[in-house]
Amino acid sequence: MKKIDEITMRNMGIFDLRNLARDLGVLSPTTCKKDELIEKILQILSGEKQPEVPKNRQGRPPKARNPYLYQGPTKYSDVIDSNNLRDYDFSSPQEENYAELNDSYQSAPFKYDEKFDFRDGEGYLKQIGENFYLFQNGRVAKIENAIIVPAELVYQNNLKDSDYIKCVYKNSINYNARIATKIKNLSDFTKTQDIAEISVQRSDKYIYFSEIVGDVEEGKRIVLSVSSFNKYMDILQEIRERCVDKYHFVNLCIDALPEYNLNFSESFYTLLDDTAKMNALTCEICFSRLSRLIEQGKKVVIFVNELMKMVKYQNFLNNGNIGDIKSYSLFLVSRLMRYAGTYSNGASVTVVALLKDNGMSESLNTLKSELENYNCMFVDYKN
Repeated sequence: MKKIDEITMRNMGIFDLRNLARDLGVLSPTTCKKDELIEKILQILSGEKQPEVPKNRQGRPPKARNPYLYQGPTKYSDVIDSNNLRDYDFSSPQEENYAELNDSYQSAPFKYDEKFDFRDGEGYLKQIGENFYLFQNGRVAKIENAIIVPAELVYQNNLKDSDYIKCVYKNSINYNARIATKIKNLSDFTKTQDIAEISVQRSDKYIYFSEIVGDVEEGKRIVLSVSSFNKYMDILQEIRERCVDKYHFVNLCIDALPEYNLNFSESFYTLLDDTAKMNALTCEICFSRLSRLIEQGKKVVIFVNELMKMVKYQNFLNNGNIGDIKSYSLFLVSRLMRYAGTYSNGASVTVVALLKDNGMSESLNTLKSELENYNCMFVDYKN
């Protein structure tokens, strides 16, 4: 083997380093951080420690348990930390149609059912806990219904949260799961500037949105108070017609099916029957999606049909009262509003959100005063 020193290892990628560790006899390298891996490799190379041999595991786990479905808490983050995730290696040799997984792959056998052909799937990528999932149709109902995307596909192809992925997947016969085996639209993910490197700047461009809203500075936050949801839809329709072909329209429809007749570029929606955790996760995916669109240089207008229900989701998650405004209540609303602005790469995000009373006037006034801190433009239309 070619001589490997510490400097060489520190310049290696995490996947190459893990492969080297496996070759040298480091047990479960995917559970170690980079510094820990390097230390273990150096100990083996120096003779301080002997190579470790993986333990063989006999038998199958119960069919009811799906080792690929992480049961821990949801991780709200737009940043992928490769040190905290395991990569699933499906390229290992197979015996009797099994891919035997060692300690670092949660010690469970995986079997493809050859009766099922490979199928096409697409959706928004999201990291939850230790795993990556592909959620389809702009909505998160159940994690179990998502397509599992092996972490090695994510890292090898430099994918990020809320990338829109088209993949080939195959069903598992042992576990009620679908596993992505190939990413089909890699050409969509050409090198773009990371959002952390893109600065916010003042816009000098104004848009004539509608008769009711009037001239609006690009990248502005607009909060509408209207007499009915139908009037809100009328305003959206007028904005859509006036700004056609100029902007990338995103719709986040809370507790209702989106109005597809408006021809939004992308739609996300939550339903009343779904859990607060899943509905909040749908909002998270939508907001992370804004990061990807900014990196692509898109001019985005995002419509949100109900801000108070974002407060409700967050209160449910924190076991709070529906109508109270606490420090945690504004997590989702604040994240949405922080995206509004124009960016140095030519991208922009303009927020158009509806704020309805819903019989909670005191909470509504509290939320309205908080929104003033984001320099929102308020439009009150009662007719």
